[in-house]
Amino acid sequence: MDLLIFPLYNKDTCSLLLRIPSSTNYDCFKRNAQRAKWLIQLLILDAQGKEQVKEGVTWLLWYLGVVYNDSFIAVACNLSLLLAPKGMDAESACTVWEKENCPM
Repeated sequence: MDLLIFPLYNKDTCSLLLRIPSSTNYDCFKRNAQRAKWLIQLLILDAQGKEQVKEGVTWLLWYLGVVYNDSFIAVACNLSLLLAPKGMDAESACTVWEKENCPM
């Protein structure tokens, strides 16, 4: 009997130690994530159902996008995802309009 693995309320199993294999490149990372399912296990640890797993993914992506902004934008562009532009303050908007000779 493995004392570090126990059943969760949703009939999944959980381990107190989450083994995350090291990867030398993206293909190895993807294969390790699919084979070991460590990323899914990480999300299930904090979730109380499938909707909360989705919410956890959203939070994780949000956090990674804030902390690693340049890498996040590069990956989003490589995936052909559209990113919403940042908002423009009123002063900057007026300057742009004035440069284009458009009266306000």
